[in-house]
Amino acid sequence: MKTRKVLWSLLLSGWVLQTAHAVIMIENFESYIGGQPPPTNRWYVSSGANVPIVTTAFAGDGTKSFISSYAVNPTYYQGVGGVDNDDAYQTISWGPAFKVTNNVGSLSFKLFGGNNGFSTSDRRYSATGVAVWDVSAGDFVPGTFTTRSSSGNDFSETKTINLSSLTVGKTYLPVVLDLHTGGWGKTGLDALTAPDDTVILGSGPHHVVYRAYNFDTVGDFEGWTGSSNFRLAGNGTSSRYIDFTGSYSDTHGFLSSDLGGDGSTGTFVSPTFTLQGDIIEFRISGGKGGATAFKGTGANTASLGFELVNASDNSVLRWAVGQDMNEFTLDYWTVKDLIGTSVYLRVRDDTSGGWGKLHVDAIREVGFFEVQDLAVPEPSVALLLGVGGAVLYRRQRRSTGDG
Repeated sequence: MKTRKVLWSLLLSGWVLQTAHAVIMIENFESYIGGQPPPTNRWYVSSGANVPIVTTAFAGDGTKSFISSYAVNPTYYQGVGGVDNDDAYQTISWGPAFKVTNNVGSLSFKLFGGNNGFSTSDRRYSATGVAVWDVSAGDFVPGTFTTRSSSGNDFSETKTINLSSLTVGKTYLPVVLDLHTGGWGKTGLDALTAPDDTVILGSGPHHVVYRAYNFDTVGDFEGWTGSSNFRLAGNGTSSRYIDFTGSYSDTHGFLSSDLGGDGSTGTFVSPTFTLQGDIIEFRISGGKGGATAFKGTGANTASLGFELVNASDNSVLRWAVGQDMNEFTLDYWTVKDLIGTSVYLRVRDDTSGGWGKLHVDAIREVGFFEVQDLAVPEPSVALLLGVGGAVLYRRQRRSTGDG
């Protein structure tokens, strides 16, 4: 009888241990400082905006969570007209990297905020929710975007993304999307888990910003050159809307083609560089030059545009336009397929009529790392960024001397 009791005790304790390890916690935010952005060795926030923070305000149970729309201090991308309207922020936040080892089961997480899908008609009123980024593909995994079934100020709604939509052996990032500036323009995340024995978590930084153009210093074009109708304009208010006072009181400026008004034309270009990143993100406003889409690949038929240009033949590889409004919105290009190409950025304004102007800001070229087992025997071509059960790496690219 005593032996049977011991066996039952061992079996029950084993069951308890297995139950306690039934999930892998990818992110729960508990170790972070409340009221501050999440740490950069775990998260990358679009455009360097100081907006998403870790908070206890909406968790309901006193635990910490992530909210896309609140800021430590007012920023250039705060609310409309300088009002502290938290719904007005736009951000994309890439979370902790993980490698799939078994794609049975689901990612599970608590979701807070708006119920908004993607929009093709207005950048200001697009998605709020969570999706999965495929590091090797350099893009979102189709079908993984998830939003709430209805908008709500609580974490009572648990959502899932099937691991079957992911590939064993590949690295992924959870991405919090807040591309909505109207009502319920916010996304909150907490308790992101995966079933036991399905993922390996990365350690160390999972991204690098290869270059950034902010235009925040009076008179400093940061190496860009071109037509005399371009200028650095400053904002006198903490607003997504443009204030043409030329004031840099908030240390926020942007590149503009409007020095001569809507009628002036010309181009302005960045220094040439070898592309290394997976995305180029930016804020854009101004005219759309007759374009029927926000952005595209290949030739740009619009009469103006923000463009990524092949330096070898001056062909346009990616382009974007404004929406005929003086309001900055967030966008990005996927450019992983262009890695190694010599390129430059160009703002082109060939429009002399109404809305003949374009403004850009917060331009960043960003690359993401893959999670690899320690057994990967390529130290000469890999940048090791952590130790333990997994490391993060990215194959080193040819140095170009362009920073």
